[in-house]
Amino acid sequence: MTARLAEKEGFAALVLRLRAEGISDLDLLTAVEQTQRSLFVPPQYADDAYSSRTIPIECGSFLEGIDFAVRILHHLKLKPGQRVLRSAPEAVLPPPSWAAWPSVSCPSTATRR
Repeated sequence: MTARLAEKEGFAALVLRLRAEGISDLDLLTAVEQTQRSLFVPPQYADDAYSSRTIPIECGSFLEGIDFAVRILHHLKLKPGQRVLRSAPEAVLPPPSWAAWPSVSCPSTATRR
């Protein structure tokens, strides 16, 4: 299966889960579909990009499951053209290739008190 096909299948499964919760806003779902989520997750978790599971990322942080993120956006009742800025280290869009991403030096938890 190609990466693009896996992305489409993951999105289709997400839409079914959201519709079961009563979320069917076409503008919201279109925005989610147009944002290629696999770009935001480490390559080893690409298959889970559209799952409801939390995805671990660098420095002990995590990316919420897509279901949770879409529920929040749904309750914000955003209109077309409005934007959301999420202020968190894991919200930084990586470059097209994770291999080109500079390594991040995480602070040692052993030195914290």
